[in-house]
Amino acid sequence: MGTANGQFNVPRGVAVDPWGDIYVADYNNQRIQKFDALGSFIKAWGSFGSDTSQFIGPWDIAVSKVGNLYVVEAGQDRVQEFTRNGLYIRQWGSPGTAISQFQTPAGIDIGSNGGVYISERVGDRIQEFDLNGAFIRAWGSLGTGDGQFNVAADVAVGNDGSV
Repeated sequence: MGTANGQFNVPRGVAVDPWGDIYVADYNNQRIQKFDALGSFIKAWGSFGSDTSQFIGPWDIAVSKVGNLYVVEAGQDRVQEFTRNGLYIRQWGSPGTAISQFQTPAGIDIGSNGGVYISERVGDRIQEFDLNGAFIRAWGSLGTGDGQFNVAADVAVGNDGSV
């Protein structure tokens, strides 16, 4: 545990890009760290704050087929997209219950169809977006019945597109 490069303070999400590089959402250090396939540190980016390329609670991370990174932030109810080298591309989301808003996003995965799926711990739903952040659909609510969740803490998409 620590703040130096290659050290973590509550690592949350881990993703691997098509070239074998590994990315870690370093939650309490408010940054993303990148390592090569053997675990050697390459770089880190991010700091505490609400501007672009800053984080408040980076919770999970997913990588697209072209290597872009999508980071969900539980503390800012948004998604930020970066290149594999940490250059900011765009963001979407805000606090709330409407379409494209989030209540503590926690899990993120990208399906083979290019859909970006995000689960909400407090919102108890899953929202799907395209790779540019355009809303596609949402489902779920608080409960124990079919299609309901109680703390939707993560999401995964199978090769067949099942969520």
